[in-house]
Amino acid sequence: MLACRYGHTEVVRMLLHKGADCNKCENDGWSPLLHACKEGHSEIIKILIDKGANYNKCNNKGMSPLMFACSYGHTEIIRILVQQKAHYNACDNNGWTPIMFACSNGHRQIVKTLLDEGAEYNTCNNYKVFPVIIAIHYGHTEIVRMLLDKGAHYDKCDNRGWSPLKIASHNGHTEIVKLLLEKGADCHRRYNNIWSPVMSACSNGYTEIFRLLLLKGADYNQCYNNGLTPLMVACSNGHTEIVKLLLNIGADYNEYSSNGCSPFIFACRKGNLEILKILVEIGADYNSYDNKSVSPIMIACANGHKYIVRMLINIGADYDNCNNKGMSPIMFVCANGHTEIVNMLLDIETDFNKYDNDGWTSIMWACSEGYTEIVCILIDKGADYKKCDTNGNSPISNACINGHKDIVRMLLDIGADYNKCNNNGLTSLTIASCNGQTEIVRMLLDKEAHYNKCDNRGWSPLMFACSNGHKDIVRMFLEMGEDYNKCSNEGFTPMILACDKGHTEIVRMLFDKAADYDSFDNERRTPIMFACKSGHKEIVKMLIDKGANYNQCDNAGGTPILFACFCGHTEIVRMLLDIQVDYDHCDNKGMFPMMLACINGHTKIVRMLFDKGVDFKKCDNNGRSSVMYACNNGHIEIVKMLIDIGADYNKCENNGWTSIKCACSKGHTEIVRMLSEIGADFRKCDNNGRSPVMDACTNGHKDVVRILLEMGADYNQCNTNGCTPIMCACDKGHTEIVKMLFDIGADYD
Repeated sequence: MLACRYGHTEVVRMLLHKGADCNKCENDGWSPLLHACKEGHSEIIKILIDKGANYNKCNNKGMSPLMFACSYGHTEIIRILVQQKAHYNACDNNGWTPIMFACSNGHRQIVKTLLDEGAEYNTCNNYKVFPVIIAIHYGHTEIVRMLLDKGAHYDKCDNRGWSPLKIASHNGHTEIVKLLLEKGADCHRRYNNIWSPVMSACSNGYTEIFRLLLLKGADYNQCYNNGLTPLMVACSNGHTEIVKLLLNIGADYNEYSSNGCSPFIFACRKGNLEILKILVEIGADYNSYDNKSVSPIMIACANGHKYIVRMLINIGADYDNCNNKGMSPIMFVCANGHTEIVNMLLDIETDFNKYDNDGWTSIMWACSEGYTEIVCILIDKGADYKKCDTNGNSPISNACINGHKDIVRMLLDIGADYNKCNNNGLTSLTIASCNGQTEIVRMLLDKEAHYNKCDNRGWSPLMFACSNGHKDIVRMFLEMGEDYNKCSNEGFTPMILACDKGHTEIVRMLFDKAADYDSFDNERRTPIMFACKSGHKEIVKMLIDKGANYNQCDNAGGTPILFACFCGHTEIVRMLLDIQVDYDHCDNKGMFPMMLACINGHTKIVRMLFDKGVDFKKCDNNGRSSVMYACNNGHIEIVKMLIDIGADYNKCENNGWTSIKCACSKGHTEIVRMLSEIGADFRKCDNNGRSPVMDACTNGHKDVVRILLEMGADYNQCNTNGCTPIMCACDKGHTEIVKMLFDIGADYD
């Protein structure tokens, strides 16, 4: 194999003489002859054929020696294989024939040889692509000519609906287009709303091809499902010569696409000034609007096409009209930072105080996006910097949101109202504090902004800063004397918010100010509860060291250790156990720390609580024990631990469910097996008469059903509604379980 691949002729001869199998293949089906054909070793090929090599044998992808020779252009090898009557019409797994490979790679002489031998030139591959389409795609003109002369299809489409002429036009193969048109190819033909040849030529700027198509009478005004015309795509892509040609022959320059765009709008989008001038001269509507009421001047303003804007202003375009959202051209410019165009529009006295549907003005857009120079220009022109949008946000609050400090400074210097609240009660200071804009907060405090003012939820600037971890801002507020024990409407204090989010430095700062670390919210949750729930062990330690009440309950009966056990924060649980926390306390539902750890599978915490001597037999208000929860949720290690220390696995909860029934219902096979082996009652039914095997049948847990049947579960027992296990399985369509029950003689009548 290697000798054939690398062209070692004498080695091949020697190996064959020694009896090597010339037809032996590799795992992927490659034979010695395939390697030699791919690499072009003609002498080796002759030797192999003389020794009886199978010259039609393909690899796993269906490629024959002749296909490789055609693909790589080995003319001499093709001559040898053709003389041997190799299959020149055979297909690979994708339907490719030898002639297709030759057409793809431009091997003209090979194509001629195959045609002379009678190769099929109109056969399609799996994608309905035939040889001439392949040659057209790659621009092999002489091969195309040869195939057309033989009678190849010149109008047949591939599976995308692309015809030979469409492909040639799309790829810019002018000479091939000529050949196809001479043969009579249909220049109007299109399928499935595929672009026609003329559309492709206009889109890609192939002027000569477009001329050829026009000479054959191609429809230059033809529209597509989206309403696009050849003129629109030529304008969009900046093909000036084609635009001129289309206009000269009468193309409709005021036609609209389905979204209301005219050729003029398409040219504006791409900034094609020369095309726009041509359209203006011919009388195109420069004030046309698309379906969203966006005009050419708006598009030019948004994209910063200053020369187009100037031209449109000079010819009288409407520069104050608005789109469906109420945005005018100057708003688009201010939102996108095109200073020179702003000056242009201001020079012609555009209305810069106009506002859109959301109440945004030009200055608001500039403030929000941080275009300082534009803000300065608008202020000098007398723009209203105090006007608020429909949400009550002012230009200064928008600048604060995004941290544009130079704009904030400018607005403060001219008297902007920084204490004004938006509809949610947020002031500029609150917004800056929330977003961590330290310099802006400092500026506002220097202006004596109200730092104790709360929003509609009762949140102060300090609360936002504490919640979001902006420690420098917190420090500033504390130095200013802001109330660090103030509560929000939900009862949140700065300390609670900092503990919840784990901002250790801020918690330390609040301690230094003697903030209340045992305060509670409306649900009586304290800072230590939030820290335990969120897993912030350093903060928990700080609170314990300060003397925080670690046995305090919230309204639901939850304690710090309950939160930590439920969320799996092992180190915090250890810390609390070390200080003799009450680890047997139950919440209002009767759930205690051990139970919560069992529910979520926190094995290490369960083990810690065992070591402390927790009462693992205790049940919640529904009568469920820790072992039931562990079985229900599939925590096998915890189940083992509980059983080893004597947990009652046959105890029923209030509805009659046992541990094994929980495991069967959820399909925890290994737990079911373990409980069965130690004598758990797998026949016991709940208050509705449903047995464990019924639950397993209902939920499709076939392995659990198998275990229960092997243990001797009653497969004909009925529940209180008269349903048997086989009925449950049939109802849910669990075929394998039904078969299993049939096999052991379950009553199906």
